[in-house]
Amino acid sequence: MIAVCIPVFNRNITALATALSSQMTALNKDGEILIMDDGSDASWQAINASIAHLPFVRYVPGTKNHGRIRIRQLLAQNARFNWLVFLDGDSLLLSPRFLQNYFDELSDTPCVVPGGRIYSQTPPPDCTCRLHWKYGTVREAPNTANRNRKPYAGFMSNNFLVHKSIFNQLQFHDSFTGYGHEDTWIGIQLETLQVPVKYIDNAVEHDGVEATAVFLAKTVNALQNLARLQKLVPVAQLKAHVRLYAFYYTLKTYRLLWLPRLLQTLMGLYIKTNLHSCNPSLFLFDVYRLHQFIDMQQAGSDL
Repeated sequence: MIAVCIPVFNRNITALATALSSQMTALNKDGEILIMDDGSDASWQAINASIAHLPFVRYVPGTKNHGRIRIRQLLAQNARFNWLVFLDGDSLLLSPRFLQNYFDELSDTPCVVPGGRIYSQTPPPDCTCRLHWKYGTVREAPNTANRNRKPYAGFMSNNFLVHKSIFNQLQFHDSFTGYGHEDTWIGIQLETLQVPVKYIDNAVEHDGVEATAVFLAKTVNALQNLARLQKLVPVAQLKAHVRLYAFYYTLKTYRLLWLPRLLQTLMGLYIKTNLHSCNPSLFLFDVYRLHQFIDMQQAGSDL
């Protein structure tokens, strides 16, 4: 009754596949674990090939990199069941009841049930990875009660249950490239469609954080996607979903867009040093992001 859908790119998926296979076997229910490679290097595909022999696992090798959006569409198209659990390949299972918790949420009414993600409680020893870890720990870690008050804002697609009939109604745009705000777009569409969304305590741990240089590059990519998203979504709705955009719009309304740019001009070197330090400031990270987004808006480029 449930198809666990996992895209994988250039990483060892055997531990996650084995854990899911064990849980599905213990449950003795109809289900599958569909793992689709998104054009990984041959060395990674050779490592992962062994999972095809695990109970309930269907492994599909791939020679082409489709990207985050298209690979999920392919997973949904190939899934044998109508209830889908989308799970990122860099997930660590924390609960032996992970699959049982999702089976418990199956109902006659199509809905969406996010489980959330957390980060290791121990900061990475490498200070160059602290920014990603701190941002994830402070901004992304789930608070189920708070999220259920505003179920559509801050939607995260790394770990959620969805009925195929709902997923097939979602629109995805080729203009969204790379990393960032695809989840925002999903949350906005779920709100527009008035799909019931219920958060539960069924988090997975994000396995591995990226170096600050990589994380900042992906942040810029995400801001480019945000600039594209504002062409598709009413201002009021986007403000409700993206706190950074709401703050940007407030500054714009009061003609204060110069303020983050001034801070960046005066403190640019300090901000860069801080974000790469062992104790990065999320306030300075927000200043950095605002400055980047304001520059994109004022450049007026066709992103």
